[in-house]
Amino acid sequence: MKEQVVFGEQVDWSNQDRDVKKFSAIDTEAVEQLVDSGDINAEAAPNNSPKMKAFLDFMQRADEHPERRVTARGYVVSPERDDTRVTLTGLDIRGNIPDRLRHAFIEKFEQADMLVKKSGHLRCWYD
Repeated sequence: MKEQVVFGEQVDWSNQDRDVKKFSAIDTEAVEQLVDSGDINAEAAPNNSPKMKAFLDFMQRADEHPERRVTARGYVVSPERDDTRVTLTGLDIRGNIPDRLRHAFIEKFEQADMLVKKSGHLRCWYD
């Protein structure tokens, strides 16, 4: 199920160079489905990131406005591995970003390895 939600199709892992496949833009609904199915461990906090649940909570909060696009980035680990999973490594917010949301984003994700703070675009990424 996780591959269908993330990539829109099943992945043929035998044709992949690696047993991990990155993604750059899944929406809040997809993250909710992956947490509900257990494909994302909501309590995991890899790469010195906040817990996966914190990413989802922020996405839900930021996604309330129709003039704003909120997406997550991360990777899927092949189901052929014992540690198969979906991991979020960051968020992107584009569009109408009120100051209150901008400040909350910067405060929440200030420890990210990369933090973009442009007008109309926020991004955090944990490596």
